[in-house]
Amino acid sequence: ALTLRDWKTAYFGDLSFRMNTIGVMVQVFITPFVHKAWGPGAGLAFLPVAVLGVIGTISGAPDLAVLGLAWISLNSLGYSINQSSKELLYVPADRDFRWKAKAVIDAFCFRLGDAAASALALALGALGAPSRWLFLPGVAIALGWLWAARWLGREFRARVNRAERSRTPPAG
Repeated sequence: ALTLRDWKTAYFGDLSFRMNTIGVMVQVFITPFVHKAWGPGAGLAFLPVAVLGVIGTISGAPDLAVLGLAWISLNSLGYSINQSSKELLYVPADRDFRWKAKAVIDAFCFRLGDAAASALALALGALGAPSRWLFLPGVAIALGWLWAARWLGREFRARVNRAERSRTPPAG
């Protein structure tokens, strides 16, 4: 749809501006409220819910405007509430575990996920499958992601509660 280099530059520049603007607004106005009211588990649920919405929307109307909105929404949520929620999960962990886990997650797990998604897309392409078939594992991954967000939210609350009880002197 975009053939001239200047048009592409303007299009992606506009997408990046919108994504960053929405990301800042989510970070400033929504993230603190969600974390105070429900904790990081709820914050981690925003992105997989958006993924499910994007899959539903793109499967019904796969055009450039819809793809642009999908890119804006997923990246703005990923760079704001999802990132903050993920970082908040490290708070109740001891320092040694935090540094090791963060390194493994940031350096290995994210790259493994990217590589697995690329391998799946290449495999489906080699089999001649339509690109819409990628939606099926996407839905399964997003549902598993929601389950993980819920579990992580509960685990975070349990660890914080244990830490608070261990610091509170007994009554009496």
